[in-house]
Amino acid sequence: MEHTGGNQSQAAKQLGLSRHAFLYRLEKYGIDPHRGM
Repeated sequence: MEHTGGNQSQAAKQLGLSRHAFLYRLEKYGIDPHRGM
């Protein structure tokens, strides 16, 4: 998300995922979506 300025929707789009799927994977791997924002 560093490359998208913390924009979760744009980060998900770059990875070819829906925002929901992106957030699920962050949670699955223990990554805090708010880190660095």
